[in-house]
Amino acid sequence: MIEICKKVVRFENGWSVSAITGGGSYSDESTFEVAVIGPDGRINYEEHLHGLGDVKGWATFQDVADICARVEKIPAE
Repeated sequence: MIEICKKVVRFENGWSVSAITGGGSYSDESTFEVAVIGPDGRINYEEHLHGLGDVKGWATFQDVADICARVEKIPAE
């Protein structure tokens, strides 16, 4: 059985970033699969808001930090 690790970071503007690694994800032992979650709880595909138009696979720790920094700056609705 392959272990999956998941971390969700929630921001005051209602947005979240999900980063997972392990079993069946687009990652390896040093990278993550990252998704941006809108205030409605769904994966958000609007690239103009955060620079990530889809789920990002094989993201480095720095990629995750950069995505979080962009998402945190999205204005609250």
